[in-house]
Amino acid sequence: MSALLIKPKMPPRQTKTATTMHEAGHMIKKTNPTEWRTLSDFVSDYLVRKGVDLNKMIDRTIERYGNRLQADEHENTRDAALEEIVCDTLMSIASDEKALNIALSTKQNKSKIAAAIKSLIEKVKNWLI
Repeated sequence: MSALLIKPKMPPRQTKTATTMHEAGHMIKKTNPTEWRTLSDFVSDYLVRKGVDLNKMIDRTIERYGNRLQADEHENTRDAALEEIVCDTLMSIASDEKALNIALSTKQNKSKIAAAIKSLIEKVKNWLI
C-alpha cells in the first residue's frame, strides 16, 4: 500500500499538483522544522487512522528507494523514509475533507496544523502560478 495517489492515468494537471505538494512538504521541512513536525505528526496519525502499518510502510519505502534515500546528518534512514511518506500523502490529505476537518477541530493543535497547511498551500500556490 502506498500513500502516494499519483496514478498512471492521472491527468497531467493533477500529477503536477501532487508533485508540487510533495516538494512543498520537503521545503517546509527545510525552512520551518516546527511546522514540519506538526505536519508530520498529523500525517502519521492520519495514516494510522486509515489502518496503515507505518513501520511496514517505512520498511517498504527504504527497500524501494535503496541508495536514493538520502539521510542527512540530522536524521536516520527511517526518518528520511518517513519524510517521503509524509510528502507523498499530502495530496491525499488535501482531497480528504474529513482529514482536514479533523486537523482543524483538534483544539490544542488547531493553530499549529492550520499554520502548517497554510504554509503548504502558499508554497504550492507560488509554484503553480
